[in-house]
Amino acid sequence: MPDRPGAVLVLGASRGLGRAIAVAGAEAGFAVVLGCREVATGEPTAARLRARGLRASAIGVDVTNYDAVAAAVEHAVAFGAPLVGIVNNAGIIGPLAPIEATAPDAWSQAISVNLVGAYHGTRAALPRLADGGVIVNLSSGAASQPLAGWSAYCAAKAGLAMLTRCTHAEHGERLRVYGARPGMLDTDMQAEVRASGLGPASRIAQRSLGAPSVAARAVAWLLGVAPEDLSGTEIELDSVALQLRMGPLPGGAA
Repeated sequence: MPDRPGAVLVLGASRGLGRAIAVAGAEAGFAVVLGCREVATGEPTAARLRARGLRASAIGVDVTNYDAVAAAVEHAVAFGAPLVGIVNNAGIIGPLAPIEATAPDAWSQAISVNLVGAYHGTRAALPRLADGGVIVNLSSGAASQPLAGWSAYCAAKAGLAMLTRCTHAEHGERLRVYGARPGMLDTDMQAEVRASGLGPASRIAQRSLGAPSVAARAVAWLLGVAPEDLSGTEIELDSVALQLRMGPLPGGAA
């Protein structure tokens, strides 16, 4: 694979897993665009990557605004054409509460960010992705496991899993699309889960959580290798089978 195989847009790249994916993607040789709600939250990471001789840019984008997402896609194309991948990672965990205690506006906002935002990314990227391009939707075990107090998140991730399948059904001959389940990671989102006190997930010790860099490495592998047999499926990024299959990252990064 060439050292600079094309551009990848990572939505929701300001912190946590999204930021780790952007770093892993740049290390794998992609020209990475960090799409963040505020450009100031992504630019420091982009600057550090550029200082290492890697290609990175940051752009402000609200994933609930289709025009803003489309503009981010065009920025990525201009930055490192061709566009070879998009990662729909933007997400929020709340509201964490029983259904009758949730604020309707907050519940709707969660669906808008977690599901509609991924639709916007997919819709905007589809006409611009090069043949063989990759869409990665950051999924969750919550897509198939109902959790009390997590109704908005579970509903959004279940919808996202079906969006992955539908996108594959429509475009699987030309593109690859994956639902990537990272497992329980040590991120700000998981800290919010612990603070909620809701269910077993809130009682998982921080020391038992996975490192975002491990899941990010798996996403970079999907972007670089684009395995045909996994397209249209939900993938457990922390599975031993996947880790053994991956080997070194494209571009030689560890």
